[in-house]
Amino acid sequence: PSIAVQQPNPVADTLFPAGTVAMMPGGSFRAGTYGAAEANIDVAPLPMGKERATVTHGLANVIWASAGNPGASLELVKFLASEEAETILGESGVTIPAYAGLQEPWLAANPDMNLQVFIDALDYAEKVPDPPVGFEWQVEIQKVAIDGFAGNIPAEEIGPKAAEAADAVL
Repeated sequence: PSIAVQQPNPVADTLFPAGTVAMMPGGSFRAGTYGAAEANIDVAPLPMGKERATVTHGLANVIWASAGNPGASLELVKFLASEEAETILGESGVTIPAYAGLQEPWLAANPDMNLQVFIDALDYAEKVPDPPVGFEWQVEIQKVAIDGFAGNIPAEEIGPKAAEAADAVL
């Protein structure tokens, strides 16, 4: 789709679940949203290069330093980190529980998608590096991707140009 279509309609939120865009990289964090929208989608592992690899991300709950009631906030965070709360998350289909062994309810919450791909990916997952520039490199990659989707960059040049853009920031 053109930039004019993409800007008011984010690919992940509207164009992909509506079937306007056929494929996109995503993550387990979208499963609950797509399941609730009854989107006709499935999941496949990332294509393999020289090695099979993917990245993992963790979720965290934090307390604002100036919270009005830090004691209650701490108790909430403790609960959110508990097995009980992780079970609720899994059963709701929102996200993969952090506790080992609690993945089955998450898989069962969205039975029409091959979410096992995400569980299997843990076997070859890598930690995302945390460079001093934060996510600035991702912004630069997104600019190249948008140009690519708009047809302004030949498909075979998108990867190399994205790498150059990220390297310039890093």
